[in-house]
Amino acid sequence: MTKKKTGVTTFLACLSALLTVALAAPAARAAAIPVKVDLTFLRALKTYAIDPRADDEAYLLVTGIAKGQELALGRHPKEGAWAAGPKKPAVTDKEPVNLWQGELNDGEFAQLTITLLNGKASPDDPKIKEFLDRMAAADKSVAETRGKMTLTADDFKKLSADTLKAHQDVIIKVSEVLSRDAGTDHFAGQFTLLLWNDGTKIVKRLDPVGLTYGEHYGSNQVKLYTKLKLTLKDVMVQDDQGQWFPTQLNPVSDDKTTVRVKMLENEYVPYKDRKLKNVTDYLADIQVRDMTGGGEGKPLEWTLGGEVKPEDSKRATPVHTYWNWAE
Repeated sequence: MTKKKTGVTTFLACLSALLTVALAAPAARAAAIPVKVDLTFLRALKTYAIDPRADDEAYLLVTGIAKGQELALGRHPKEGAWAAGPKKPAVTDKEPVNLWQGELNDGEFAQLTITLLNGKASPDDPKIKEFLDRMAAADKSVAETRGKMTLTADDFKKLSADTLKAHQDVIIKVSEVLSRDAGTDHFAGQFTLLLWNDGTKIVKRLDPVGLTYGEHYGSNQVKLYTKLKLTLKDVMVQDDQGQWFPTQLNPVSDDKTTVRVKMLENEYVPYKDRKLKNVTDYLADIQVRDMTGGGEGKPLEWTLGGEVKPEDSKRATPVHTYWNWAE
């Protein structure tokens, strides 16, 4: 009798343990994941200001949605603009700028669109309001997916693709609202970050708005783009002794925890008695951290996707290759 009781007791104990594991698995899968998005560097490789000795005024507008709620407009800095130049980064990793922080439950998502502008950053500028209204209308056009509380894997892909197309339609016509000729603040670049809790981890994707005017290749044509690509050897980096030296940076850092977005415009502007070629070129570094456990969290690693190589073999150099997204 004792042996029978012992056998039954053992069986029940094993069954209880299995049930505990089975019940615990969905709970673990459904756990909320705290996430943080930081801008760790913003570098002006070439300034919008025509005078090479003058600093730029640079600022960010952050729009988006998280957990089904539209995000209040994030303006960085909160007032005015940062001074930026080749040897004066607007933001550095010593004082990173937090763009968004929150918790995402199973299936929930956050989508942030980051726009870089040059100018005075007046909060009541009617042209900036018009630009933001156009962006809001673009977001509304993808409301079928964007308006959901949770996403599936297919929803994630659809929201990314549809948002990119809607934003490109706005930026292709951005000169109708923001232009040097009209004396307004200047559009410098834009990219969108999508974060999703798939039930086990944060899935992420960064989509630069891409080429919205001009040609992909060739250095002299008028163009406007936001891309993931290798820089020229023209990024001024400061060493521990305070000395500056030019270097070339990859679109993903060596440790894979930072993705770098390149925003460039070639234009020809009237200058004295001639047309002067002016290049505006910025590089923004983004990190996403899983804040589970607190502290500084764990930076998530990035990989590049959608590689596009030059069609013209005569220009088949690494700096002309770009990637359509990072994840």
